[in-house]
Amino acid sequence: MEEGVAEQAAAEGLTYKVDRPASNTFDLLRLVHLGAEYGLSGGYLRAMQAEVVSGNPDAFEHTTLIRTGEQLGIPAGEIRGHRNGRLLRRRNRCLRGPGRPGTAGRPAASGRN
Repeated sequence: MEEGVAEQAAAEGLTYKVDRPASNTFDLLRLVHLGAEYGLSGGYLRAMQAEVVSGNPDAFEHTTLIRTGEQLGIPAGEIRGHRNGRLLRRRNRCLRGPGRPGTAGRPAASGRN
């Protein structure tokens, strides 16, 4: 995306330079929702904004996401999930709802055509 914006700016004779880390924010947002279960979503979001604004090139790396969550008090086991030690592998209740497929903007699979 950033490359496309830079190309469009260059075509108009403008310089466009990204001076902050940019990456997929899916895991960050999942941790914001997980933090909500512990009353820490606002604090987590502020801490991650500070990581990005300060120019930390590793702001979106799992190590930073995990460290920030643990420092705020989100349980490490919840952050990492319980399957294969992968970050946020478990289904997050805040995103999908308790056993309700199709929540959070996802259509439920009905098997009908």
